[in-house]
Amino acid sequence: MLSFTYNGVTSKELGIMVNKLSHNDILAEERIEKGSFQRLNGYVYSKLHSFESYTLDIECTLFQNFTAETILKIKTIFKDRDGELIISNKPNNILKTRLISTVNFEKVSSTIGGFLLSFEVYPFSFLKSGREWISMLDGNLENQGNYKCYPLFKVTGSSTCSITVNGEAMKFIGVNKQFIVDTELEDVYGIDGENLNNFMTIDSDFIGFEEGDNLISSSGINKLEILPRWCEL
Repeated sequence: MLSFTYNGVTSKELGIMVNKLSHNDILAEERIEKGSFQRLNGYVYSKLHSFESYTLDIECTLFQNFTAETILKIKTIFKDRDGELIISNKPNNILKTRLISTVNFEKVSSTIGGFLLSFEVYPFSFLKSGREWISMLDGNLENQGNYKCYPLFKVTGSSTCSITVNGEAMKFIGVNKQFIVDTELEDVYGIDGENLNNFMTIDSDFIGFEEGDNLISSSGINKLEILPRWCEL
């Protein structure tokens, strides 16, 4: 039987039975620009290297008494409309979602208890294995997803140090404390949240992990931890 987990709470804990999913295995639509030119036949399509979100509908029924306590429990979990959703038939994939439906609990309680949860879903899912810190200074790291991902690097070093991935280097100077590099947000900060973007040299770019193998090396670093954030499209 299908079930789901939302922000760490299972549908079973909420007394919710999943009747049907619209889908949960979809290739998100790529954003493109469509253009035409006088001397060219047809159209020219330009890739924007980004993807559209999509909608996931979950048809639900309550399998326990529909009481005020049950309603409050469900509302408490879903009051944070931005959450992480895991569907039981893909237990290793985490979906970033926003709840976009409204549930009329008065109407539901007066009928058979059926209702619909609709989510707007971020185009990528994230693998659970990509949320495990990996400690390494040098070596090869295989991307476990099927698309480029943007990791966190936790760096312990001093003075001048660098991280190189597939021949591209991120260089840091004036280092005097442990810091984190978020390559997705393009941000450098301390463990306490202090802005440390001044550590990174102006000739450096934030580096992601390509599909397949990624060769990693470091210099001037005592300890390097990586949260890869593997993702699937």
